[in-house]
Amino acid sequence: MASLNLASGGGRGGLLATAVAVDPGADPAPQETSTDVVTWLAQPASTVESGGELYRVNDDPVVLLESGVTIYRDLTVGDEGADVQAVEAALAALGFDADGGMTVDDEYTSTTATAVEDFQSSVRAEVTGDIDPTKVVTNDGPIIVTEIFTSVGDTLSRSDEVMIVSDIERVVEFSIDPSQRSSLAVGSTLTVTMPDRSSAEASVMSIDAALQEDGTYGVVALIPEVEVTGDKWAVTVTSSADVATDALLLDPEAILVTDTLGAAVRVRRGDEVSLEPITILGTASQRTAVEASGLEDGDELLY
Repeated sequence: MASLNLASGGGRGGLLATAVAVDPGADPAPQETSTDVVTWLAQPASTVESGGELYRVNDDPVVLLESGVTIYRDLTVGDEGADVQAVEAALAALGFDADGGMTVDDEYTSTTATAVEDFQSSVRAEVTGDIDPTKVVTNDGPIIVTEIFTSVGDTLSRSDEVMIVSDIERVVEFSIDPSQRSSLAVGSTLTVTMPDRSSAEASVMSIDAALQEDGTYGVVALIPEVEVTGDKWAVTVTSSADVATDALLLDPEAILVTDTLGAAVRVRRGDEVSLEPITILGTASQRTAVEASGLEDGDELLY
């Protein structure tokens, strides 16, 4: 069985099964009761794209913006930095700079504030023209809500986890025997069968260059989109490919590597035993496809 890691986004570098938590501000005094109430939640398995809402607290939304840069501070007119540019780029991509007045750079100007105000108005947020980092989640692509920890009507305290989100692209991790190594390459297409017996195609992203401690090669494949919830599932991975046509299929244990002939097999022909050179074309399903012009019908392979 292979492991489908639903909490990884191979190559995206964004949210990897990240817990989204509410952060209403300063810690309340011990005698105070929180008045932060969940008023809306995205549903498990739902996809949220840039500009979409993850949840609402006191009817104020927490939204996703497409960016690989984390918004870690309050942003207002006069601020500079990569996070400013990330906000401007995300808003421009969403169409909140229709007149082209905002320059996507690292300076938060009045035109940036206007674009922010227009966006805040569109999602029915408090219109301030400033960016509150507790109201924005960034990721460099759409995300899927994989788990919910609260319900509408619940009261939230500082840093309560609200939900788990992860990239749409999912990683499959599995191992192969050395005999299967030549049957896979980066870019090979695999079929992944889910626990519910649905299937999806995955593309091989990487194969270990060296053997692992258990004598196998680790393989990582990527499924572009799969609508499932949870952090990990056990799945079945299969691969099929035409490695050669008009080739002989041999048991790989019969193949020798010699100094003079390279790959070869020992053959008994009548009373004589000889080495016959072969060309290896590929390995699949524990059989190796070879070309061998010197082999004849009736030859007996020796192990």
